[in-house]
Amino acid sequence: MDRRLPLILLLAFACVSCATPEPGPVVTTAKGLVWGDCAPFAGDPERKAAFDRRSLDCAALEVPLEHASPAGRKIRLGLLRQRATDPARRIGALVFNFGGPGASGMASLADLGGTLAQRGDEVAARFDLIGFDPRGVGASEPALRCLTGPEQDAQRLEYVDLSTPDGVARMEARNKDLADKCAERTGRTELANLGTRDVVRDLDLLRAALGEQKLNYVGFSYGTQIGTAYAEAYPGNVRAMVLDGASSFELDGVASGSEQGEGFAATFRSYAKDCAARERCPVGTSPAKAQDRLDALTEPLRTRPLPVGDRKLSADDVTGAVDHLLYSSANWPRLTEALDALKAGDGTDLLAAADEFLGRRPDGGYDASQAALTAVNCVDSPPTKDRSKLKGDPAVLDTCAFWAVPHTSTPHRPKVDGLPPVVVVSSTGDPATPHAWGIKLAEALRARLLTFEADQHTIYLQGNRCVDRPVTEYLVGGALPPEGLTCR
Repeated sequence: MDRRLPLILLLAFACVSCATPEPGPVVTTAKGLVWGDCAPFAGDPERKAAFDRRSLDCAALEVPLEHASPAGRKIRLGLLRQRATDPARRIGALVFNFGGPGASGMASLADLGGTLAQRGDEVAARFDLIGFDPRGVGASEPALRCLTGPEQDAQRLEYVDLSTPDGVARMEARNKDLADKCAERTGRTELANLGTRDVVRDLDLLRAALGEQKLNYVGFSYGTQIGTAYAEAYPGNVRAMVLDGASSFELDGVASGSEQGEGFAATFRSYAKDCAARERCPVGTSPAKAQDRLDALTEPLRTRPLPVGDRKLSADDVTGAVDHLLYSSANWPRLTEALDALKAGDGTDLLAAADEFLGRRPDGGYDASQAALTAVNCVDSPPTKDRSKLKGDPAVLDTCAFWAVPHTSTPHRPKVDGLPPVVVVSSTGDPATPHAWGIKLAEALRARLLTFEADQHTIYLQGNRCVDRPVTEYLVGGALPPEGLTCR
């Protein structure tokens, strides 16, 4: 799933390291993909356990690092397939992207696919389900390196007071240092070819390698951005497309970060209202004062992080953990327990949630999810270098203002003449991708909009029959959901 923070905090955090991916020797052939054992693509014990099912197999797709130079250097992208459980009724391949930027499609598909197969879902029966790690992520190349694990740990504990000119200068120096290290440790050519533009071209090569004349695609969160760009670049190559949790196609990084921040604030107010009605609530019985109570819990950690075993919980960790647990109301009880524990002086649960958000592994290393989020965002949108155009106070130049390579895309309304009917799913209380973005995307693509009334970031295939049934019927047979359908 997509994991974001309001822009200033996001770009302060988004700097991680990852090991060089070592996918197995299986690569594309002239006739298509050769599938084999998934173990060489696992990389760590957790992924290995998820990949260890007989219904799964893996391959590596070879693509140009620079699509403008197809005869030049090649990179490998990791792919995972769950074969259709009813081969006699198989329609084709259905490709998933689970968001980020930076989410591992292989790991996410391994988890989701097993659930769908167990409950006899029609999607799992009729399609080979395909998850891919986008370039720079997981088992895919190039290896994306920014900060080391210890550097990331240290930065999480560093408090920067943005209310002072010195603090703003320190934050901007930190952001520049991140940009410089990403360029030095990853390579400028590699960074310049990590954007959505490049992933879209990879996706069309994947479609062809799978032997599919038309693409079947489900994109969640940032995956909707990939889907939208694909629909604009290759409208005639689409058979069916579902976009759940729409990214904004018309806002730059500053504006989208601002609206996203408003979305998280609104969802926190919903959480506070729900919490206030329960027996115990760590942010009090007055939703209007809940943010003040959370700030009071967090403030002491700015200058004195709370010991948690051999580590410490910082104020920024709390902010990241809270936003992470706001993505779905199903996580709200966990958030309440974690904040209640913090009141009692125990930061264990919040540190675990912050680690989940940032992709920190038990061995102290970090996956590439947050580094990829920064890299893709900086390449996808023009940087803002003029402080007068920044929203909010203080005005801090983010990492993208210092990025070493130029952007390759710009926000714009997509032109999708020739695109067949597609489906957009949008939740009214989505904190990360506001409902207004879903409405605008459906209008731009002339798509059928399905509305889900809940505080939830993405919903398709999570077991809500009102959503799952009509969307699956569309993927299988092409029939659009009823116009104006709203689910709860």
